[in-house]
Amino acid sequence: MNHVKKMILVPHESVARLNDPTPSTTETQLSALDREMENIMRKKYADDSLKWKLYNEALQRYLHFKREQTKPVEISISSVNGEENETTSIREQLAEALPKTYKAAALRLYDYLSRADSKVTWDSSGVVSLNNQPVPHSNIIDLISDLTRSRKNFEPIGFVPD
Repeated sequence: MNHVKKMILVPHESVARLNDPTPSTTETQLSALDREMENIMRKKYADDSLKWKLYNEALQRYLHFKREQTKPVEISISSVNGEENETTSIREQLAEALPKTYKAAALRLYDYLSRADSKVTWDSSGVVSLNNQPVPHSNIIDLISDLTRSRKNFEPIGFVPD
């Protein structure tokens, strides 16, 4: 496992921002700033305090956008292992996966199957076991979801039709 290549999922916006080949380079921004500041200094109707105020505003506006542009891209890293922090339990995942109208019935069924004397069990990744025999490629969330609502063209693995 020491020589495993790791990958990180990054939002499209972050990649686009890193690879942005826009023509608005620093040189064109500086020349626009120079023109704006030169126009401010050439104003004949304005006194020195007004010129200073407008000049300072233009400079602060440029510096604000420059800081925004050079801000580092923030990328959050989360684990995808089966042994990640178990903050989202199977029950919470089930509640998130179902529409509001089916949620109560699905959670009651989940609680019923979760009892200690149940023949149906599942592990932390949701793989279902029946009488301690795992059902390959099954998932408790898919099974409960399918039992509580009818969907067209979907039969989860482990489902036995009548």
